[in-house]
Parts: sequence; structure tokens; C-alpha cells
Amino acid sequence: MQVGEAGITFLGPVSYDEENPNNNSVAFRLDYGDTSFVFSGDAEWEEEHEILESGAELACDVLKLGHHGSSNASSYRFLRETNPEAVVISCGYDNSYGHPHRETLERIEDLGAALYRTDTQGTIAVFSDGEHLEFAQEPSVHSDGPAP
Repeated sequence: MQVGEAGITFLGPVSYDEENPNNNSVAFRLDYGDTSFVFSGDAEWEEEHEILESGAELACDVLKLGHHGSSNASSYRFLRETNPEAVVISCGYDNSYGHPHRETLERIEDLGAALYRTDTQGTIAVFSDGEHLEFAQEPSVHSDGPAP
């Protein structure tokens, strides 16, 4: 699907999961020029596996991490296949679920990608001219400081 000069490819859900609505959230890839983004919604490991097995192109520059950084999403295999330069985690400050989970943060650290978090850095925006990416942040009252 084309939206202006950007291409959107829907990645999931691959199949309907009656027991886990998180796996039914929309996951998609956005390509603009030479830059690419994967938005994995709330997909957990089971849906990630189905997306991986679908053969979809997953390598990207930026990954919006699945399920707010929950430990039951963003498996090592999914992270290796996306292999992003930067990861964005969208989660609330001091949320009752404890997102992002320590295990997920460790997987991202092992990946070596730059990490951006809305709970500590505020609103994260990524701009692309089709060749280069620029990250900006609008601090919240809970921000630690400027984005890395």
C-alpha cells in the first residue's frame, strides 16, 4: 500500500488469537526512501514467530518495540531479524505493569541499538527525509534529559 511516497506493508496479525488479544494488534512496516520502520503493535512471542515464519522483510532502521517493552515480546530472534539501529519503547512512567521489563532492556542492550523511551524521555519523534533519520524529543515531567 502506498501513502504518498511511503510504502506500508502489513505484517500482522498473521492469524487470529482468541486467547490473547495482544497478538491481534496491527503490525506493519513503513518504507520511505532508504529508511524503514517496523511497528510491532502489542505482538507477543507467538505473533512475532508467525510474522517471522511469514517470510516478511523485517530488517529496519527503527523498531517500535512490541507490547510496551514487556518481557513476553521482542524475542531475541525478532530483534536479530529486525536488526534496528534504534528502538523506541512507548510506555507510561511508573506504570502498573512495570514496563519496560528488565529482560527486554537486556535484549536491546545485547542488540546494541540506540534506545529511546517515552517513560523517561517524553515524546519521541523520528523524522526521515528518505535517506537520514533525525530523532527529537519533547520532554515530559519525568524525562531524564535529551535523547541519546
